[in-house]
Parts: sequence; C-alpha cells; structure tokens
Amino acid sequence: MKRTFKTLGLFLSAFFLLTGCSSDDEENYTEVWTMYIEPEYVIGSSYWGAEAPLQLQMEATNDNGERIGRFYPGEIQGFEYEEGYRYKVEVYATDRFAKSGQIIIDASKYSFVLKNVLSKEYVGYRQEGRREVTMDLRMVKFYNSPYSTEYHHFLSGTTTDGSETINFSELEIIGLNTRNLVDWSTNDGNHTYYRCRMRLSITPSVRPVYREHMQRYRFLELISRERLDSDSVVVATNMEEILEMEKLL
Repeated sequence: MKRTFKTLGLFLSAFFLLTGCSSDDEENYTEVWTMYIEPEYVIGSSYWGAEAPLQLQMEATNDNGERIGRFYPGEIQGFEYEEGYRYKVEVYATDRFAKSGQIIIDASKYSFVLKNVLSKEYVGYRQEGRREVTMDLRMVKFYNSPYSTEYHHFLSGTTTDGSETINFSELEIIGLNTRNLVDWSTNDGNHTYYRCRMRLSITPSVRPVYREHMQRYRFLELISRERLDSDSVVVATNMEEILEMEKLL
C-alpha cells in the first residue's frame, strides 16, 4: 500500500497521512486521512460568509500537535465523539466536486466516513491555568452604525467584584444555554432580556478556541436570573470599533 503526503487548502491546510482506496469512480476521489481528534471542542463554522452559523467543532491535529482541521459533530459519518477523550482515527475523505469540476462555495469540499478508530484515550479537560469566576452576564445588541437597522448579539460578563469584564461570542461559553439570557418567544416580536449570575471556568488553550481567542470558557452553574427593563445596546461610531466588535461575531 503506497503512502504519500498531500497539502490541503482552506479548511484543512496542513499535512495528512494519505493511503490509497479501492473502487472505481467515487474511489478515484477518495483518500484515507489519519489524524488525532482532540479531547475538547473548539468553536467555528464549517461554512463561509459573515452569516455562517457558529457551532461546536471537533479539533483535528497531526503528530506534531498542529491543528489540521475542524469538524462539526456528525460530519464524520460513523464517528461518535465524546469530550474528554483523545482519538486517533482513519477517515475516508471523498472530494465531492472532483468528478463534476463544480464547486459549491459555502459547502465542505469533502465528505467524511470513519474507517477505523486506532486509539481512544481518556485525558479529561485541560487543568493547567484553570480558574473559576462568578460573573453577571447579559446579551448585548451590536449595531455597526447609528443608521443600521440590523444587529448581531454578543455576550458581556463582569465578575461580581468588578475586577474583570469579558466580551464573548454568543456561543463561546461551552455548555451555556443562551435562552437563560433572552426569551425569543414573545408574540409581538420584542425579546425579553435577562441578567444572569453564573459560575464559569476559564482555561488557557495551546491553540485558538475561537478565532484568535486563547481561552476556553465553560458554563458551570446558574446562580440567579433577573429580568432587564431594557435592551443592552452597543452602536459602533468608527471603523476601529466595528473591527473590534466583529471579532466576536
């Protein structure tokens, strides 16, 4: 069986261990990739574009511990992922567009099927540098200009002693149910917002968890929930503020 290395672009721009596959048509566009799946989720999108939805993703690395890809749960058919375990897997990767030559811009180039789980080891969550904080957290509307009618949400939390304020992406706190922060179910189209006091863990990461963010946030406990009389709103007044806030979107 012949083995080679191939460079992948865009989503998986690193080196995978490849082996040949057998069968005609589809198999001409199928390779076997060997990789590690790390024990903790990262956050991102499997699609392009500003409106691409964020989701928890499995992180794939190579023998050197370098990130070589991200997969949303279920993207590797037949693979059942459980946080806390580090896996070494072989995956069939089929180029979905090689035969037709057509590319769908906002779709993954490859489809994935599990070939084999080579190892599964429980390592738990990273503990080095981990700390716990109690924060008052709320959801904030962000408008990119005073004239904009469209907005995005981000989360803003301040520790109960006032010593630290952190802004988060809407889905950046793993395990948090954002419905605790906003009630979307009103009939008049208006939403009800809440301030929640909660306990979180903050752990430094060796690779970015979301964009360039080097910490992993986990929800631990909801302590209290208070209805707010008005929305929290941030309106950008210059390009610097827009670029800073878009890091969270």
